[in-house]
Amino acid sequence: MTETPPTAHERQKKPLAQRPSLKRVYASIIVAFGWLLFLALWLFYYATSFGIVQNIAVFLLSLVVAGMILTVLWVPWATDRPIEAHCIGRIMNFIPLELSVTNCFLIKAGDHYVLIDTGYEDDWDLFRTRLNEAGVELSQISHIILTHHHDDHCGLLRNILWENHSIRVVMSHLCKDLILRGENDRTHGGGFLNRRIAFLMRRRRLYLSLVLKKVIAKGKIDTFPPYRLRNCDILVAEDTGLREIGIPLDSKIIETPGHTVDSISVLFDDGDCLIGDAASNFLQFLGAKYCVVLITDMSAYYQSWEKVIAAGARQIFPAHGAPFTVDKLKTNLWKNKAENIVPYT
Repeated sequence: MTETPPTAHERQKKPLAQRPSLKRVYASIIVAFGWLLFLALWLFYYATSFGIVQNIAVFLLSLVVAGMILTVLWVPWATDRPIEAHCIGRIMNFIPLELSVTNCFLIKAGDHYVLIDTGYEDDWDLFRTRLNEAGVELSQISHIILTHHHDDHCGLLRNILWENHSIRVVMSHLCKDLILRGENDRTHGGGFLNRRIAFLMRRRRLYLSLVLKKVIAKGKIDTFPPYRLRNCDILVAEDTGLREIGIPLDSKIIETPGHTVDSISVLFDDGDCLIGDAASNFLQFLGAKYCVVLITDMSAYYQSWEKVIAAGARQIFPAHGAPFTVDKLKTNLWKNKAENIVPYT
């Protein structure tokens, strides 16, 4: 019996969100109770020994500490999608592989698959699990397209190529030197999207340790195994059809800089766009407005949005967060301001 392809409405339906675990709820109650207990003890025993300014400062500091703890508890749950989104059914043209932080994608191309991005170096076991759930072997992957050189996108590259050295890696010509350095590039300026995001991201080592379920060393943040381009790999220097580089798919690579100088996206003829970090659906409650948390060039970033819109994109599939329609880009265009960017420190 021939399987009926899903309608556009069915493909865009989202599964119900998972309920938070009781441990997370109980921990939040304990944090809230502890904060109130601290305030009560402070007011009864210490507040009279300090002036109003000092008491306000203590109150605000305690609120920040409690907020940080709650953020660490709830951000992983808020950004985690149900198991149905991992690989059950082929959504649009591809199979999404949700790793610890990054959404990677497998695209069926003839008898093989094309992998978009690889995730963190520490995602190896989870990556193999996702492949197994999708019913895909590493030997079936013919190409890897890197949307850019960051650790959460190319961290597993060497592991995968060790298992299947015949895979050809496709990247921007600007990625070649950056990926060889083994660390996220900061030489082109930029910073965190705003102060709220900067505050959280500067403490991301704790968040990543919780998500990856292992202690992340301080010096390992923003680093990855360096990769040297091989003769069989492919560099793209402009918008390029996938068929032009030997991949039998009706889609094209388009340059979408702004997050990094080497950022690229994959746009299908039907309007589906695997956008990497050229857009995001992450930390909206902190004012992200569909921007990624790190920006190199705000003007170039929004110009990339305009390019994606003009090219006919309809559905956006970011590397961080759930898919959304291109209307979100249209309504949030130029909403974030370059003057609000907090430089790296």
